[in-house]
Amino acid sequence: MNKRIITIILALAAVCGGKKAQWKQGEVPPSSRRGSTPPTEIDTAEVTVYYAFNADDIKDENTYINLGWLQVGKQYTKYASYFMAHSDSTYKPKLIKNSNGESGYAGRGFGGKYPSRWSEYQFDEIYIKDGQLTEYAIMPMNLDRECCQYTEPVPKQQWTLKDEQQTIHGYRCQKAVCHWRGRDYVAWFTSEIPIQRGPWKFGGLSGLIVKISDAKKE
Repeated sequence: MNKRIITIILALAAVCGGKKAQWKQGEVPPSSRRGSTPPTEIDTAEVTVYYAFNADDIKDENTYINLGWLQVGKQYTKYASYFMAHSDSTYKPKLIKNSNGESGYAGRGFGGKYPSRWSEYQFDEIYIKDGQLTEYAIMPMNLDRECCQYTEPVPKQQWTLKDEQQTIHGYRCQKAVCHWRGRDYVAWFTSEIPIQRGPWKFGGLSGLIVKISDAKKE
């Protein structure tokens, strides 16, 4: 997990240097089987951030429920599961090589605290462009009949800024709170990274949301 933390810091610090990574995660049509459609390059990720979701130990990714993956490009912002993306990239070659072998996603090992379980968090992909948010539920193999999508204006949380501050991963962060869709949230954001996004559907602050939880610490 130490290597993961170093990767996060380098990815964020690379913004100032202009370093870019190719983003080849495409918009997968909901009617297709997961992994069966070649990815289409739709943007270039200029910033990549990883979020430990409900971690028992931040230093051990085997205690995470999921590893969120935020990619920010010039046109699109994408939030998805890194565990699932990594699982897709390692599983597809095996599926092609052994087309008569094991079906579905059984035994693939998604990573995290429950590697053999499926989660709505892992099969969810969110794209934001031009003030619109499109969310895809992209299910695997014979569950593709359950795939769906919807589009809505990007949600706006009504944040209240607090004077409290703390340092997270070397970045000076400020506290902000809001009540949104039935829950009370506490967020920590940094103006040192001027990106108004965060994990899942959160955003709208004057910098990247580095950490967020609800009143139950989830």
